[in-house]
Amino acid sequence: MYAKCGAIEDFRKVFDDMPKRDLVTWTVIIYAYADSGNPNKAMLLYDSMMNTCIVLDKVAMVTIAYACAKLGSMHEARLVGLDLKEQVPINKQDPNPQECESQTPNAPFECQAPNAPLCL
Repeated sequence: MYAKCGAIEDFRKVFDDMPKRDLVTWTVIIYAYADSGNPNKAMLLYDSMMNTCIVLDKVAMVTIAYACAKLGSMHEARLVGLDLKEQVPINKQDPNPQECESQTPNAPFECQAPNAPLCL
């Protein structure tokens, strides 16, 4: 709601005050910054998100690709692509178990990147 009304900084304040952030909140704020003409801030948030135990889904991946496109940086897009390739198996129907350090019990084909911090 904040983002749609153009109150990105108010949204950021709410986001920063959240005791716990999930994939949806990260994805929405990244999209809000990219869509409002602040792709640099969107990519800084992406970097912060990648330092958490968040496992990306398709919506988050598309949102991050959108932020890269708004930024106009092919170099940044390639780096993001490498991050995503490490985190998500290419074929979700047949993941490579050696690539997955941990799997979530409710989503058998989602996994964390091998180098990502463990979530306890």
